[in-house]
Amino acid sequence: MNIHRLSVASLALASTLAAQHEPSIGIEQPTYAAEFTPEHVDFRATAADAGDAVPNLQLRFLGARRTGWVARLRAPHQTPVRQQDRQHDDVRYDHGDVVEAYRIDAAQIEQSFHLASRPDGHGDLVLSIGAAGNVVASACSAAHRDLQFRCEGRAAIRYGEAIAFDRTGERIDVRTSYDGQGLIELIVPAGFVDRAVYPLVVDPTVSPLWSLSPSGPDRHPDLAYDNGTNRYLSVYSYNFGGSWSVRCGIINGGGPFSTANVETGLTSQPEPAVASCRCVTPDSFLVVWQQSGAIRGRLIDTYTGGSVAPSFLINSPGPGELCQRPTVTSVDSVGMVVAWDLTFTGESSPRSIRSRELYWSNPANPAGVTVGPQHILQTVATGYVQNARLSKGSHARFLSGGNWAHCRLVWERFYTQPSPGDFDVQTCSYRARPQTAQFSILQAATSVQAAAQIGDNEWQPDIGSVASTFQDPTDQRYCIAWNSEGDLYAHLYDDNGPVGSVFTIRATSSDESQPRIGAGSCEFTIAYTEAPSPTSTQLDVRAARVLRNGTVPANHVLVDSQGNALRDGLAISSRPIRLAHPNTSNRTLIAWENSSTLDGVIARQFEPVTASMSPFGSPCPGPLGEMATIGTAGGTPYGGNVGFRLTLANAPVNSLAVLLLGDLLATAAIPGAPGCNLYVGLPVLTSLPAVTNSLGESTVMVPMPCSIPAGLTIACQWGIYAPTANAFGWIVSNDIDIQWHH
Repeated sequence: MNIHRLSVASLALASTLAAQHEPSIGIEQPTYAAEFTPEHVDFRATAADAGDAVPNLQLRFLGARRTGWVARLRAPHQTPVRQQDRQHDDVRYDHGDVVEAYRIDAAQIEQSFHLASRPDGHGDLVLSIGAAGNVVASACSAAHRDLQFRCEGRAAIRYGEAIAFDRTGERIDVRTSYDGQGLIELIVPAGFVDRAVYPLVVDPTVSPLWSLSPSGPDRHPDLAYDNGTNRYLSVYSYNFGGSWSVRCGIINGGGPFSTANVETGLTSQPEPAVASCRCVTPDSFLVVWQQSGAIRGRLIDTYTGGSVAPSFLINSPGPGELCQRPTVTSVDSVGMVVAWDLTFTGESSPRSIRSRELYWSNPANPAGVTVGPQHILQTVATGYVQNARLSKGSHARFLSGGNWAHCRLVWERFYTQPSPGDFDVQTCSYRARPQTAQFSILQAATSVQAAAQIGDNEWQPDIGSVASTFQDPTDQRYCIAWNSEGDLYAHLYDDNGPVGSVFTIRATSSDESQPRIGAGSCEFTIAYTEAPSPTSTQLDVRAARVLRNGTVPANHVLVDSQGNALRDGLAISSRPIRLAHPNTSNRTLIAWENSSTLDGVIARQFEPVTASMSPFGSPCPGPLGEMATIGTAGGTPYGGNVGFRLTLANAPVNSLAVLLLGDLLATAAIPGAPGCNLYVGLPVLTSLPAVTNSLGESTVMVPMPCSIPAGLTIACQWGIYAPTANAFGWIVSNDIDIQWHH
């Protein structure tokens, strides 16, 4: 058998990646910890609660083979050579024919396997990985899927579904299987292995999977995100011994950090909701819930998860009345808005949608909340209205001498006729100036277009909002989505009404339901559940990506492993609308209720477009034999990562360097420069100048735009001015190809 080693790429990397001789390489992130030892990778997720065992998954590459070839690509127990770059963003194991690489990110580690050339033999390519530690997962047959590992019975670590891609950018889904005893296999179809333009990369991820609540009866999760502190808050209804509580958990960039009770001793399910609150000091979240027919709220500190001030009354119903299902939104420093549905005395169903504004005249006094007057947004004489939903972020606009809050909400409207009844989706928008109790309707309650068809039930609405691509909060775009007979549709709105036409999120023979809209910095993620039929309990959690102009580049991305039995209660976070975004990203947190008695609510972070990177080619020597090498720093190049950098090392010192970026991939010999190849096809998209320092190093910031198209491939390569090196007067580094995909 003639298996080509990764000699070119490995030599290029070895010129600047110093081999590590200590026993292990440790990585500490807010979301997890990882240790890279000579034999395996040790991934440790944050424990769900204090005193719980720390979930630990050990991964060890065992070897690769083709199903039609008996020999492996390497000896299965050879100790690898580990390499780590200066920025601690990459750790690599050189197994000879396969390079196993790990990209370090704040929320996960991206594992990838790189093959420089086509392996001999025939049949599928199978990569074998050993799994050990104090976590377990159920056996499963090969499918494009993720694996969920549990620790002490609770969801803990997710081994993500894998893809494979070659240097042209062509990609294919990889099947994953697990034997339940410690053997993971990644299976790349034979046809792709044979036609690929090498190098070929197989790319899964490893990330925490959080059990946010301790037991099965926990219900009704909600999520919020705070831009300023980069923290999430999860809230849910917690049942113990027949008594309900509102519980919350701070998630510090990706791992449960603190859990606490918000309110205890409740006799009915409180159905809490949460949004970030920029109205007080320190930064807080406002949690609202139903209690004894009333709506109450409490501020939660974004750092500690503890209460900032006592709980307070938001709305007190009249005798025999019932307020339920509150929803809440943030209007930056202007105030908060809460809405709910109201059941009148003697009625069994809610007949009115109400709202109030909240503000703090002294932000340093969180207990000094002022609750504004109650507004009636819709009242019906027959049927009922329920499940009001405010977008998590609303904007403030300076008008008539002050800042006005602009809000839009949606709810279900049920008509008793024609029999057996009909659901529609209603929406309205208004503006309010909390400190002066001013209020005016911008669009009165009206049916959402295509969500008011008699006999075709439209229900389960949700709403999200983003600002313009120029981060102008006054240019706000809402997305409203709903379920129509097991299919999902959406429509864009602004303050005054609909924008454009209704568009389809997902319409198939399967049953798609529970759309929940998460707003990133510049686009939407719509999470939903999918089942083979309306009566099936075998649900998947999926997600769609929706751009601000209403296009849907992807509508069926896996969030939760296939075949898990799930209940209701899907939730997703949104980023508040602010003039400045300290953390510009489209990443969201998605949570759902799980039918397992050990998992009440579980969650994972979700990136609508992920990035993979692969080294390619080799550098050519400088005047002193320097082998200039390209690298990266600042995490992965996800959409909105303003800190992403491309680095240069081992180049001629104090020299002009130019970073070339292009969407055409090439391997072209450079005339007059023996051994030098241009890997960026012409014409290049851009060239960025820099100067190397006294160590032959340089770096260029390459901030990633907020919204990146999936399927894009960019080649990156350095050119360095070296007039004495060759007749051309320039040398080049090796190349890094960056691929973005769903």
